[in-house]
Amino acid sequence: MPQLIYGFLLALLIAFLAYRAHSLNTSGAIAATITGTIVFGVGGLPWAILLLAFFITSSGLSRAFKKRKQGLDEKYSKGHERDAGQVFGNGGVATFFA
Repeated sequence: MPQLIYGFLLALLIAFLAYRAHSLNTSGAIAATITGTIVFGVGGLPWAILLLAFFITSSGLSRAFKKRKQGLDEKYSKGHERDAGQVFGNGGVATFFA
């Protein structure tokens, strides 16, 4: 049980920081807290490292190629802030398997 609490606290902290950095919108931060709590709390440190590595690299790549994607904004207007659908879409399988 303590690992699940630590997982929640870690997920909450990361979701808050990602929200402040505009990598997640409000629904994305809530979804990341839920996903992170389960993955970190059940899967432990190895799963947490994998989930964090994916999130950090994908967020970094979204920012790195921001100018390149500007022409696509009319078709795909979500931008680089992830919403709940994107968080569950990308982290749902890891959450299920954890």
